[in-house]
Amino acid sequence: MEVHVVPSRWGGLVAGAPKVPSMFTARNPQTWILKEDGSPLYSKASGPASSVHHPEVKQFFRESLKTMLTEWPIKGIVWDEVKTLDVKDYSPESVKSLGNEPSMEQYTDAVSDFFDEMGAYCKQVQPNVKVSSRGRNLMVTFGNLARIRSPYRSLNLSIVSSNCDLKTSVTGSFM
Repeated sequence: MEVHVVPSRWGGLVAGAPKVPSMFTARNPQTWILKEDGSPLYSKASGPASSVHHPEVKQFFRESLKTMLTEWPIKGIVWDEVKTLDVKDYSPESVKSLGNEPSMEQYTDAVSDFFDEMGAYCKQVQPNVKVSSRGRNLMVTFGNLARIRSPYRSLNLSIVSSNCDLKTSVTGSFM
């Protein structure tokens, strides 16, 4: 039997247990995604979400992934329903990264790039680990790096990769 883990509510950026906030995000308000008016982005189901631009978020993901991949016989990571692909982030770190008036595509690309980076890090720690992402009605498995573009809700996805053989590394089906 292979063990594939689903990081639950990490940073408020992925799905998980219903109505449970990310403990990391709750304890680190300096990482929160902010709306244009400066107030935190807040979900009734899971509370605030952290910005992929904040260095503490990257550090949290990397440390948590390294622990999982070195302490247990994990064969796969599943990013379940990335929550911020269609969210504008006005946090200071986002503005520093993207400027004052980025396009929606730039926001989406930044989130995709973050998960690409985390997938590459997983492969660095454990080269044979499978990294996949699950949307509402779609499951895609990546052999190496890949990018998910446009929000899952539309089911209008395209996958861009410079580092995997799409014919053999990507499997997907509508459920």
